[in-house]
Amino acid sequence: MKKESFYFSHDANAHYDDKILELRSVYKWEGYGVYWAIIEILRAQTDYTYSLSKISGLSIAIGMPKDWLQSFIDYCVQICLFVENNGEIYSESLMKRMELIDEKRRKRAEAGRLGGIAKAKINQNSSNAKANSSKKRKEKENKRKYIYG
Repeated sequence: MKKESFYFSHDANAHYDDKILELRSVYKWEGYGVYWAIIEILRAQTDYTYSLSKISGLSIAIGMPKDWLQSFIDYCVQICLFVENNGEIYSESLMKRMELIDEKRRKRAEAGRLGGIAKAKINQNSSNAKANSSKKRKEKENKRKYIYG
């Protein structure tokens, strides 16, 4: 099975986005890096959300103190880079981008499934045709043996 590639698109000029500029005005480039590290972690989650109850593990993964990270996330929520809902955070931008990617994957998987079904039918028809041809050939041989002995 092919290894999952945790791909997602992002704008090449994201560092000039108004919200990112707000983030950088407070947290500098370090905050920009931490923001993208969190986005990458969100991308790796099956539902693209992260429970804040696991913030201790997140702080270890990112290498930042838990209190600093909580403040950082709170600020990202305040400036609308992240959304907090029922103790989980997510990025609306990432969700939208992943929705497009997931939809393409679903369509490709369905096309592959339908193609596999069609191919199986063709192979089955081909097998049936070969079997019928072989059967007719044997019948002819048997008739010849009977007639010519």
